[in-house]
Amino acid sequence: MRYEASGKENGPLLLCIPGMMGGPEDFRNFLELWQQHFKVIVLDPHSSRRDLGLKQVTLDAVQEFDVDVVGTADSMVNIIKELGHEKAFTAGVSLGGKMVYDFMIRHPKHFAGGLVTDIGPASFAESELYHYVDKSVMDTDMSLAWPEMKADLAKRITERNLRSLIQTQIFYPTQKPPAQWRLGMKNFREMLAAQSADDQMEGIHRVDEQLAGQGSYLTVLKAERLSAITPSTLEPMVKLKCLKIEYIKDCSHFLHISHRNLVQEKVVELLSH
Repeated sequence: MRYEASGKENGPLLLCIPGMMGGPEDFRNFLELWQQHFKVIVLDPHSSRRDLGLKQVTLDAVQEFDVDVVGTADSMVNIIKELGHEKAFTAGVSLGGKMVYDFMIRHPKHFAGGLVTDIGPASFAESELYHYVDKSVMDTDMSLAWPEMKADLAKRITERNLRSLIQTQIFYPTQKPPAQWRLGMKNFREMLAAQSADDQMEGIHRVDEQLAGQGSYLTVLKAERLSAITPSTLEPMVKLKCLKIEYIKDCSHFLHISHRNLVQEKVVELLSH
């Protein structure tokens, strides 16, 4: 797996996992502070898929979405050992947090602690975020030209960060309508169901005592609105010893963008837990 290393040469490791639609750019605005405290490793688990998309080898390649969640967790352990460490802290943005949970479950002894933004270990198919994204995608008229498409999205999708995400997933193979969806966005439900890390609650319960006993905690930042964590997911989460839930007001699921300074500081606080 590709990764970028920077920061404090002999500092504790911080593995950064981007969202399932993102890449290393998800962490660009955090690095200046984190590099002062950690040896920062920014993973790129989607590099092969994104290379195909950028080259636009075929329409199928652009639309393909394939995330090896288990392989990512194993790669994280390999990177930790390759760099001469036993444990690492983790930071997962959005759906990248699912990979953090998978790492905790499969390799608890290598997990030093971490933070994820507005994602839980259970399926979020009933969450406010899921339904908003699903409706936004299904209501999009792909016959529109790009100027009209942008105006239509601005009218329908009031959440600016979500609108930006949706825009990045629309492309015109022939430079004119109709548009196409990248990465299975049209089949969002199926895309999520295909991920082996969809419902991880049982696994987290299994390692909860071990993680809490070794002082390895995961901070979960819960957004006030348009959240990917459902009330039914939140209830069992607060009972887990290894999870620390923090409720963030005046923000949506995209708090890693709107509350950048808060996320920066919370990751540095991991060192004092």
